[in-house]
Amino acid sequence: MLASWLVRPTAETAGLLPLLTGLAVAAAIRQATGAQIGLKWPNDVLAVGHEERKLAGILAEATTTPNFAVVIGCGVNVAFGSERPEGEGVWAIDVASLTDRGTAPEPLDLLRAVLAEFHVLYTAHEAGDLGWIERYRDECVSLGRTVRMDTASGVVEGRTVDIDSGGGLIIDRKDGTGTVVVTAGDAHHIGPPAG
Repeated sequence: MLASWLVRPTAETAGLLPLLTGLAVAAAIRQATGAQIGLKWPNDVLAVGHEERKLAGILAEATTTPNFAVVIGCGVNVAFGSERPEGEGVWAIDVASLTDRGTAPEPLDLLRAVLAEFHVLYTAHEAGDLGWIERYRDECVSLGRTVRMDTASGVVEGRTVDIDSGGGLIIDRKDGTGTVVVTAGDAHHIGPPAG
């Protein structure tokens, strides 16, 4: 399922939208399947009980012409069918694999559930209620992990300790030089989940 929608947030809160959308997608998939779903910082949705395979990804792109707006794109692996990848090194999974009968919800029903969750979170977010960030922290499988990230200023490796109020990932660097806040990039998990 591929979908995109446009929102008009304030410029100050727009950077949090990929995280917020990931939380909405995770909730909708959890409702549809009952499966354990987690979030990989910043915007991947994973099936936690299935080797943390990727179920969905989110992209958000801002535009300033003619007015400030953000287009959110979301892709969810609903049902691979006969194209289902199998074997060692497979990093993706579909929603159908998480259901009791191996059948996926109708894509339109799943999209409605995603948008309903998104609407609740986004309305609170734009009203200044950022309580959802704590929920994101609770569901983020990247916290407490050792990660490696390519950033504009070089490679950062270390243990993740928190997510700040702006959505940045706080990493305690492996080289002992203290913490750094990373606001963009892909967190490559090194090793198994914590505890």
